[in-house]
Amino acid sequence: MTLIFVPALAFLSGLALGRRWPVFVLLVTAWYVALTAQTQYLAHPGVISFDGGPGLTTIQGNLYWLVQPLILALGVGLLFLAAWIRRITLDRVQRVRSLAARVSNGSR
Repeated sequence: MTLIFVPALAFLSGLALGRRWPVFVLLVTAWYVALTAQTQYLAHPGVISFDGGPGLTTIQGNLYWLVQPLILALGVGLLFLAAWIRRITLDRVQRVRSLAARVSNGSR
């Protein structure tokens, strides 16, 4: 769940909101909530985890807990990438608008 939810949220919020500290707080909070829900789901008896084994065995293993910060780091990286794309796009739009304004005024 964290691998699906966090990167998508990070990229979309980076495009929409940019790279501000409240966006980071939103991303970390969303990652933590998704991690909590995923871990609680896997801890129930009879649940089969992603690798086909029992869910409780998965969350008691080290690999599960080592991968979760990597998923958060992936989300932060996608947030930076999306904010960079947003900044470049907004700069280009501003350049085109200023050029259009100069052309419509007849000056160069």
